[in-house]
Amino acid sequence: MCGRFVQSYELNSLEERFKAIVQRQAAMKARYNVAPGQAAAVILEGPKGPCLDFFQWGLVPSWASDPRIGYKMINAREETVWDKASYRNAIRYRRCIVPVNGFYEWLPLKNKHKQAVYFQHKDGRLAGLAGLWEVRADREGGELFTFCIVTTSATPWMRRFHTRMPVLLSDDAIPDWLNHTLYRPDDLHPLLASSRKIALQAYPVSSRVNRVLYDDPDCVEPVGPSYRDDENPLKRGAESAAHRQIEFPI
Repeated sequence: MCGRFVQSYELNSLEERFKAIVQRQAAMKARYNVAPGQAAAVILEGPKGPCLDFFQWGLVPSWASDPRIGYKMINAREETVWDKASYRNAIRYRRCIVPVNGFYEWLPLKNKHKQAVYFQHKDGRLAGLAGLWEVRADREGGELFTFCIVTTSATPWMRRFHTRMPVLLSDDAIPDWLNHTLYRPDDLHPLLASSRKIALQAYPVSSRVNRVLYDDPDCVEPVGPSYRDDENPLKRGAESAAHRQIEFPI
């Protein structure tokens, strides 16, 4: 799954990376601990090309009677997204990209505690997560725009940390993911599969990220060694005693 992520980039970097323009003239604050129910930046196809907007994280279908259902729908599983009523129209006609610096997962430790781990592109560049969006009208005539993140089974390397992972779109898949003329499963399956070719790196971070209250650069500060999916942790050199206390599966 994907339960927290980071959006700490400048707007001009989105224009360079995703060719996106800002739809709403709003200053974007750096976020280091985006949580469900909060507004986050998304990129969707607009009349003049990809555009940036801000939607609430947690998909609320147009037919939902209670918007609080969004807290249970922050992720959509790739394996069932085509069949579930909550997602089957969005996967075909309302797709978006969630631009992130990285995302967090929590690794169970032997002492029954969990270690927060931060994941990002191996080269540190921005990642585009596959997302779905919806709009729901309320009784007052307003509209609620929401989104969720598509997840898939973990790659062999990612499985050291978690059984699921968000779909990270490859550079080639990004424009097609926003292309409204592509809506059949045969069109979209290759785009979702492109995630498995992207190399990541991971490192442990402090328990500060466990609390939504904290949303600052300290959330992404390493507290142990980093691992990349093209290297074996067993081959690393000697590490400090503090680093050895962080146990990663290998």
